[in-house]
Amino acid sequence: AYLLVDDVSVEALQLDLDLGPDTVLCSSDILTLDASTPNATYLWEDGSSAPVRTVASAGTYWVNVNVAGCTVSDTVVVTTMPLPFIQLPNDTVLCPGSSLLLDVSSSDGEVLWWDGSTEAIRVVDAPGTFSVSVSNTCGTSEDAITITQDLCPCIPYLPNAFTPNGDGINDRIAPVFECGAGRVTWTVHDRWGAPVFDSSGTSFWDGTMDGRPVPVGVYVWRARIQGAAAENEVFMGHISVLR
Repeated sequence: AYLLVDDVSVEALQLDLDLGPDTVLCSSDILTLDASTPNATYLWEDGSSAPVRTVASAGTYWVNVNVAGCTVSDTVVVTTMPLPFIQLPNDTVLCPGSSLLLDVSSSDGEVLWWDGSTEAIRVVDAPGTFSVSVSNTCGTSEDAITITQDLCPCIPYLPNAFTPNGDGINDRIAPVFECGAGRVTWTVHDRWGAPVFDSSGTSFWDGTMDGRPVPVGVYVWRARIQGAAAENEVFMGHISVLR
């Protein structure tokens, strides 16, 4: 009789695979995904078979690692984040009484203006240099705008006719401005040049002279502006008095 003896040893195969947590990459960053395991073969989602892979763009990356017929997998989601984008308007000139809207609400990050404000939208109405920075996890972007103030053209306009007949409609007339700056003085003359009305401001003319209605007809107005680019320039036009 013969007695044959043999034995076998069975060991549990521990496969540990960790590509790391889901990650946010800045625009210039790269991420190394390392699935290295002894005696293993690899299959990534793009068909590659190397144990280590470098990625720089957003996506979902996974790998299957096989050792002796046993397979383990892991997945990591990569997103990308650029630096905040800021684009303030170009340096500009404001006329007196004007304002400019500065808006960085489209920039993704924490906003900080030159004066400590964290509002995304600002309105400025004075000269100066106005700077802002926007920060996120990838860094900080900055921009600035210089605003100067100038005496801007501010031409007065008058309708060319009105009806001072006491009906409460279109009974008075005065210059109106193209912009809100400057001070106007204006006068009205008849067709022979005789003064009919004189105002040191934008007072209304009611179609009278010395308290009496002027005759129906065409009158000439003249205006000067102070405190604007057209300083002391004379503007003229015609007014028809209708009743």
